[in-house]
Amino acid sequence: MTVKEYQLTVIEKKQLSSDVVLLSFERPQDLDFTAGQYAMIKIEDQGIFKWRAYSLLNPPSNKKSLDLCIKIVEHGFASEVIKKISVGDVLTLKVPLGFFKFREEQDQHTFIAVGTGIVPFHSMLFEYVQKFPSKTFKLIFGAKTQGDLLFDTEFKKLARDYSNFTY
Repeated sequence: MTVKEYQLTVIEKKQLSSDVVLLSFERPQDLDFTAGQYAMIKIEDQGIFKWRAYSLLNPPSNKKSLDLCIKIVEHGFASEVIKKISVGDVLTLKVPLGFFKFREEQDQHTFIAVGTGIVPFHSMLFEYVQKFPSKTFKLIFGAKTQGDLLFDTEFKKLARDYSNFTY
């Protein structure tokens, strides 16, 4: 897969918890990636440009959008810009990047995450649990509060729908 730079339009902005924002972008038709990879967003504020890395949330099989979860850090350079982003804004992204990938040759998979560390696992689990019914998947996920358990409802539903997944 070749890393490309894209100009992508924000199609959704959603507050997932007190300090995590979901940004969804139009997904280019030519964009392929592997679950676990990430994107770099070019952040600009008052003429200063910086690149920031964010894991891809959606599984590669979801061709509708390109989704990122962003933890808002008080007074953080990128966070202050992300707070101001609106649907319709166009941002520069480089994607796909990274080598954190699912190992298909293994039969048992245990995922352990806290906070936004769940994002690459979300992509992997929603891509592979149904694809590999003979493999077992276990997710251990922690957060400070119940409200900080990102995608809790989705993971509970995945566990109900697939006996090879434990949450």
